[in-house]
Amino acid sequence: MKKTVQEIQLADTLDQRVAPRRRLLGQLAGVTAAVPLGLLASAQPAQAASDLKKNFLGMIKAWNDHDSAKIASYFIDDCTYTDIALEVAHHGKKEVIAFADGTFIGFPDFEIVIKSCFAGQDSVAAEWDMIMSWKGPYPSLGPTPDGKTYRLKGASVSHFNKAGKIIGNTDYWNLNAFIQQMKKS
Repeated sequence: MKKTVQEIQLADTLDQRVAPRRRLLGQLAGVTAAVPLGLLASAQPAQAASDLKKNFLGMIKAWNDHDSAKIASYFIDDCTYTDIALEVAHHGKKEVIAFADGTFIGFPDFEIVIKSCFAGQDSVAAEWDMIMSWKGPYPSLGPTPDGKTYRLKGASVSHFNKAGKIIGNTDYWNLNAFIQQMKKS
């Protein structure tokens, strides 16, 4: 069956819209190309996927408990924590702690609600809602908190070493959605 020009153009447009989602799903399924392979190698046996998921959810609980040191305890010493929306990467546990502390100062009721979570051989991915009220200073946003509560959707991908510690975590959320919520009165 022959396709019309409009059908071909529609298919091309849909492919362009779906391609970024396919790349993200590849990451969510446990593709580890973004993590240096040397960090994944270890003489220790690999952790079960259920253990990795348990560690990831423990890290999320530490975020919800506003316990920066506990958050960092789930990471290796030379970890990387990347926030795609804010275009920043934090290197090492000290920077992860500083990032978390800054978040809790700016958003004292910060909470992550997990919507779905699954683990692969060396990674965990989750969809979540981030709920927070801007009540304190936050460097990326400026000096004037507005007191409003925000709810944003996002996803995280964490890569683990064979000992079950997080090598790197990347958070994906839509900064534009946050800005749009800020503009609403």
